[in-house]
Amino acid sequence: MSNDQAAKKSTKFPYVSLEKAVSYVQTIKTKEKGNYVPLPIAMKHCGYGPKSSGGYRSVSALSQYGLLDARGKTNERSFRPSQSAMVILESPNPTESADALKAAALKPAIFRQIWDKYERKLPSADSLKWELTGKGNPSEGLLSESAVVRFIEVFIDTLEYAGLLDDGESDDQVQFEPQTDIVQGVNPPPKATVSVTDTFDLPLPLGTGREGILQLPKSMSSAEWNKLMSVLDSVKNLKGFLLIDEPPAAIEDNSTL
Repeated sequence: MSNDQAAKKSTKFPYVSLEKAVSYVQTIKTKEKGNYVPLPIAMKHCGYGPKSSGGYRSVSALSQYGLLDARGKTNERSFRPSQSAMVILESPNPTESADALKAAALKPAIFRQIWDKYERKLPSADSLKWELTGKGNPSEGLLSESAVVRFIEVFIDTLEYAGLLDDGESDDQVQFEPQTDIVQGVNPPPKATVSVTDTFDLPLPLGTGREGILQLPKSMSSAEWNKLMSVLDSVKNLKGFLLIDEPPAAIEDNSTL
C-alpha cells in the first residue's frame, strides 16, 4: 500500500484531546453567548488562523466529541455549543457533568471500539500500535503509521480527563521505546519519554496555507533546545520525508466536519 493509500484509509479520530476540546468550546460559548458562529471564527476562537488545517481539525474534534451543533454545508457551516457541552460546562450536578464528560470521551467511534474491547485493561502503546496499524499488515489497519502515535496520545489523555482510567494506570500506555535509527546521527537517550500531559502542541505556519504541529515539553533546558534544533535539521535526511520546492496539493487529514 502506498503512503497516499494509507493516508486515505486512515480512520477518523479527534485531532485534540477532550480536555483541550472542552477548553475550546468554553471559549466559543463565552465569546458567542450561545449563538451560531461561522467556521473561520470558531477556528479563531481555538487559536488558529482561517486557513489553518490545525484549526479545521480542532473544530472537527469538537464535533466528534459531540460538543458542537452544526448547521449549513461545507465551508459555510456554523456551530454552537451542544446540549452535552452545556451540561459539561454548566451543570450544578457534579454527577451529571461527569457522566456527560464520559459520554463525550467515548463518542468518537474508534474510541468506543477500543474501550468496548479493553475498558480499563488497556494494553501497552506498542501493542495498540501493532493492532491499529494492521498487526504487521498495513492494508488491514485502522490507522496509518503517521497517525497512530498521535491517536494513542489523544485517546489516553481523553480517557484520563474523563475519569475513565485510574490514576497512574496509563503511565506506560503513552510511552514508546526510543528508536535509535529514526534520524541518522541523532540517538535519544534510553527511556527518554515524556507524558503527554506534560507537553503542548506548537503550530508552525509554513507560509503556504499549511502548517505543521510540533509537540514540545512544557519546559526544556538549553541543552535540550539545542538538541531539538539538531534533530529538526536532520529530518531533511529522514527516510520517507521529501523536501520539495512546492507543497503537495493534498494534506492528510484524520478529521471531518
